[in-house]
Amino acid sequence: MLKRTFLLPLLLFSLQALSQSSKENELKQLPRYNVIVDSFFNSNRYENTDEKKLTFARKPDGWYVQEVAPAHNDSLLKEQLYWSLAQKKFRPVKYMDNIAQNNIKEYRTFMNDYYFARVPYYGYTGWAYDVTRNFDGIATLGDTALEGLARAHSYIALYTLDPRYYMSYPVHETLSKEEKEKIYRLHAEKEIESYARIKEQNPHYETFVGDVDMKIGHCIMDYYFEMGYFGKEQEVADKYFHGHVYDRFYIDLAKNYLMSCAPNAVLFTNGDTDTFPLWYAQDALGFRTDVLVVNLSLLNLPRYFAYIRQRAAKTLPLKTTIPDTKYAGDKLDFAYVLDSIKKGMELKDALLKLASDKKSDQLQNGDTYYPCVLSKDLRFKIDRKAIRKAQMVPTYLENDVVSEVKWKLPKNYVLRSEIITLDLVFSNSDRPFYFACTTGSDAYVGLDKCLISRGMTYAFIPHVYHPEFSGVEFDETTTTDLFMEQLQLDSIVNSPSDNYNRLCSNYRNLYLGLARQFLGEHKIKEATLLIDRIMNAIPVNPNFIDLSLPALVDLLYRMNDRTRADELILRVAENAQKLIRSGKLDENDRKDAISFIFSLQNVADISAGQNIRDKLNAISKEFTD
Repeated sequence: MLKRTFLLPLLLFSLQALSQSSKENELKQLPRYNVIVDSFFNSNRYENTDEKKLTFARKPDGWYVQEVAPAHNDSLLKEQLYWSLAQKKFRPVKYMDNIAQNNIKEYRTFMNDYYFARVPYYGYTGWAYDVTRNFDGIATLGDTALEGLARAHSYIALYTLDPRYYMSYPVHETLSKEEKEKIYRLHAEKEIESYARIKEQNPHYETFVGDVDMKIGHCIMDYYFEMGYFGKEQEVADKYFHGHVYDRFYIDLAKNYLMSCAPNAVLFTNGDTDTFPLWYAQDALGFRTDVLVVNLSLLNLPRYFAYIRQRAAKTLPLKTTIPDTKYAGDKLDFAYVLDSIKKGMELKDALLKLASDKKSDQLQNGDTYYPCVLSKDLRFKIDRKAIRKAQMVPTYLENDVVSEVKWKLPKNYVLRSEIITLDLVFSNSDRPFYFACTTGSDAYVGLDKCLISRGMTYAFIPHVYHPEFSGVEFDETTTTDLFMEQLQLDSIVNSPSDNYNRLCSNYRNLYLGLARQFLGEHKIKEATLLIDRIMNAIPVNPNFIDLSLPALVDLLYRMNDRTRADELILRVAENAQKLIRSGKLDENDRKDAISFIFSLQNVADISAGQNIRDKLNAISKEFTD
């Protein structure tokens, strides 16, 4: 009896392993995404329109070609089995062949390549449910299958909370709040569990946002944030915050963002890595809780603004010109930007008309009326005394603070996040506003010329624009103090993670930007101190093509630091040469590495001596077609 009892779990484990082998072996038999796309467009042509577009889907029984309706949330119009797993071969499909232009490039995107490489089934309504149904409970899975399982759980969790932002799954609107919480909690924890299994198997596994350890931290903080919708974020904190959430590098990164802000600032961020570690530093470690971190991507979700209100109430409440009731629904998801009023508008009037229910203030298209901004040219008055006090205006800019901001909206539409950004900046002149250096220029809503670079952020300080500065002007005094005395850089190490290395490259670019400004003012000593600090803090990683390095070499030559410039340019060129020769780079990375060598060659041709130029020329010639 004892023997039979012992054998039963062993038999069950063997069956699970066999199931894993069967499922993953099935996936290995399916052609890769690029093979399917190339094969289809070798014999078919298809023209996407507003009414229909072509997509590819990998299902449990094979690859499908689908037609979907873009105007109706990509609902399915027609599908055909293109490669059959049962038959292990392509099946005939027929699409238009009279279109001259082949639009294959639309399908060979990074995200399509990534998801189809990692997620077992993908590209159709219900994919996440198929993945969890087929792969949950299997004891042994490979790294990529586990990531696909994690992403399926993440998708179901988020869909439960925001069904209208995902493809047309069975509607969850009828679920009670308690039922939503139960479903969300289940899938959020399974997502974390799946990534934890990857980390145990392969600690250096890389997702497209970073290494798996960092990804787990992001999942925990996303879970923490979303459970705030149910008023139960503390349960997540109690479960996870006492253990490991982030490595010190990411905690230091978070603190560096936060310490770049003035007291009671609002900091606009955009991604996971410039948001979740900051919330962790604030809520778990109690660091700079006066700063309100507002993620612009999340700001496009109606329920997120209520969360921001809740966080702001703990420090300094926010004011808005548009009532909260208007932000609660989906009416202000986007608005058209017209040029009906050529002379421009006061921002306050534009915001009020944007939120108006009057049809005369809206854009009519058939029977539908859309919110709109009636002019591209906007303006608003500045309380110079208040902004000097709130923004900690640097001394050299005190007389340059303007009394009115005038600018032009850069696009023909604005998203919810952009509407709220303008509303907050206008309605809260008593608070300093910052954009994280990683948000990208689209986040500035055309206010680029009002920004001053300060540490890891761009501060909104309406001032007389100084065109002699290329890019954003640095607040030299404050930023020098931050860069030389305050920012924590001693946790930086050589890492195999490309995303980690890109964050290090961001640090270097910021230091180089201020050094370049000093050099333009002939402040050689100040520029040298910055270069020394960043060169000592960030080692050159021989296994990463760091696009900030040609600019560093160029600055060293311009500062007449030829010894360090010569050594560095040869070392990084030879590193790139070895990486290309190794054959480990994919096609895109190989092109980047070759372009990197040519950039170094250009710097050498302008600034280096003949010996260095000859050596760089010999390296670049090896990769000249």
